[in-house]
Amino acid sequence: MPKVSVIIPTHNDIRYIAACLDSVLSQTFEDFEIVIVDDSSSDCIKDVIGSYLNKGIRNIRYFHLGPCSLSAARHEGVKSSSGEFVAFLDSDDIWLPDKLRIQVKLLETDPGLGMVYSNVYFLIGKRSFLDNRKCYSGMVFDKLIEGNFICISTALIRRECIEKAGNFDVSLTNAEDYDIWLRIAKLVPVSYIDMPLVRYRCHRDNMGRGFENDIRYRIYVLEKLLAREDISEEEKKRIRQMISKWNFNLGIYLIKKATRLNPVSALLLCGWFLSLSRIRSVLKWRKIWKEASCAE
Repeated sequence: MPKVSVIIPTHNDIRYIAACLDSVLSQTFEDFEIVIVDDSSSDCIKDVIGSYLNKGIRNIRYFHLGPCSLSAARHEGVKSSSGEFVAFLDSDDIWLPDKLRIQVKLLETDPGLGMVYSNVYFLIGKRSFLDNRKCYSGMVFDKLIEGNFICISTALIRRECIEKAGNFDVSLTNAEDYDIWLRIAKLVPVSYIDMPLVRYRCHRDNMGRGFENDIRYRIYVLEKLLAREDISEEEKKRIRQMISKWNFNLGIYLIKKATRLNPVSALLLCGWFLSLSRIRSVLKWRKIWKEASCAE
């Protein structure tokens, strides 16, 4: 059994898949398997992957699924792999050579850790810059409620933690990583490595799900938490605060978007935004904001 399973979901990423695979095969840590899950690509990516298989590289396995979500592809990758640790790498991203060596050592040194993740270089065209988000170590569930700060291509997770928390939710078409991070972080501590171990490509294809869709799924993922029995009343209070905040942000975004279209659309969206449920949400958020400001 390999120490690490590397799960690579892909869909029509023929431009990037070779660089992605080369970055894994160039790791200074070598005890791994690669599980590629192809979501019905139509761009001959199978031929590129086949060229690696024809070279006699035995630790690569390739699965071609029917049309499915990214979450379903990752879910299938976890099910089809066997490593003690599980890593995820999007097929347009690149690992730096020491990524696995550094992270495996951390998990082996501290058996209590459930997951490690790192900083990342963002690649936009030929430009590269560091992610400057604030990241955290330890029991980070409360911090994750405020937003997702874990880039999935940087994470290395104990398989047993995924099994305890539950695999990816295949019903999600967005925020599936945020959903599983919350479930894992509720159970075990995680560790942040303050150095970039991944190059994350930002391009039109992977930024296309949109701000509106992203916020809607963030709200949905947080609402799922409220139904869990292991969430304390204090945690539920904080979750409701963040749901209120995201509803407020969504409403403002939609109104601004509508005003760029036509006045009638703007009026309709104002009506939606000021519906009874969202009035309660917005007023509650404003009250929380004022209380926080007074406390400062």
